[in-house]
Amino acid sequence: MTEQQIYLKIESFLKYADKQLLDAVSLPGGRIRLFAANPESYNCNYAVINQWLDVDETIEAAEEEFAGREIFPCRFYGAPDSVELEQLRPAFIRHGYSIKVLEEIHMMALCQWKKDSCCCEYSTYWQQQELTPEEKTFVLDSVEGEYALFHIQRQLRRGCGKMLFAQKGQTIVGALLYTTQGDTVMISDDYTPLDYAKKELVEQLVCLSVQQCRTEQKELLFARVKGKQAFALYETMGFSPVKMTPLWWAVKGALPPWLEKQS
Repeated sequence: MTEQQIYLKIESFLKYADKQLLDAVSLPGGRIRLFAANPESYNCNYAVINQWLDVDETIEAAEEEFAGREIFPCRFYGAPDSVELEQLRPAFIRHGYSIKVLEEIHMMALCQWKKDSCCCEYSTYWQQQELTPEEKTFVLDSVEGEYALFHIQRQLRRGCGKMLFAQKGQTIVGALLYTTQGDTVMISDDYTPLDYAKKELVEQLVCLSVQQCRTEQKELLFARVKGKQAFALYETMGFSPVKMTPLWWAVKGALPPWLEKQS
């Protein structure tokens, strides 16, 4: 595939992924995705401005919708179909929003697998059914655990995702979420963060994901990678960065502490 084809496949995957999980509300120049039962989660509740109409009206409509559902603060996300941030920035500033660009998050596509075989230090297994109590505990101990649990369980129930778990003895030590859409697969540790100092663990999970992707005869495997250490490790495994617009958040008022800390 060409770089452009890879870009378009990833863009399509990201653009429509939330349709499988979240409810939708229309805005004059955009949309809202939400899961009101989990109001504090940014990943569950956000607005997107995807049309250059009346931006001020769209922002005000989003604020009214969020307030009516008691979801605070109102927040906008730089989804693939969003109007570019630099065009929206003046309007966000007028309405009292703080802005954070997430330059440390990268999309990386597998171009040529460079590992001969999987490491065997950890026992691994795929989970496609309801998570066990031990698996739920592992997820809940992760970043935004409650949202992660909701996200993973819904993916499993709808048959569009599965989890690859790694154990050392009887203890779960790592996991990747493997999500499919058409001929494209995304692997992510967003919901069960991995320790990238444990290089062998990460390589083993990614290797098994690559094998699964080939078994299913998928055309493209890509990863959502965060941080320099993860980026370097994926490069050694044969993944290459895909040039995409950096993700961003615009939040009414001050940024939350977890987002403020993002480099």
